[in-house]
Amino acid sequence: MIKLQPASENDKAFFKALNKAVYINLVEEHLGGWDPVFQDQHFENKWAEHNFSFILLDDVQIGGIWVNDFEDYIRLREIQILPEYQNRGIGTGLINELIERAREDGKDLRLSVMKKNKARVLYRRMGFKVYDEDEMSLKMVLKTG
Repeated sequence: MIKLQPASENDKAFFKALNKAVYINLVEEHLGGWDPVFQDQHFENKWAEHNFSFILLDDVQIGGIWVNDFEDYIRLREIQILPEYQNRGIGTGLINELIERAREDGKDLRLSVMKKNKARVLYRRMGFKVYDEDEMSLKMVLKTG
């Protein structure tokens, strides 16, 4: 069974290791290498906003999710699942729950994904549309209203 559990400052090391496990190959492909100093600072900046929750599968920590709720939209900032638990429908299920929450709240659901991240195919299949992009990422929205 999948559950979410809020993270605390004591959980920072898990999320930092998760961030590296999920992103190292993608970052190396995009940027040609993993700069540990830059990546540590990037993680610290994300962690400072600290809206992370654990993704638990049968009480085992398998990932994390970071969602921000704004007045007119919900933003999925990060969904990170350890590689050995990917491709099992866990992320899809969590995104479907966010879509339902967005519909109930009358809000759009937004996210950003690196262009080379295979998750972009999933997001398109789920109905997300690109509304902006930069050199490395696509900004996507699912209109729920």
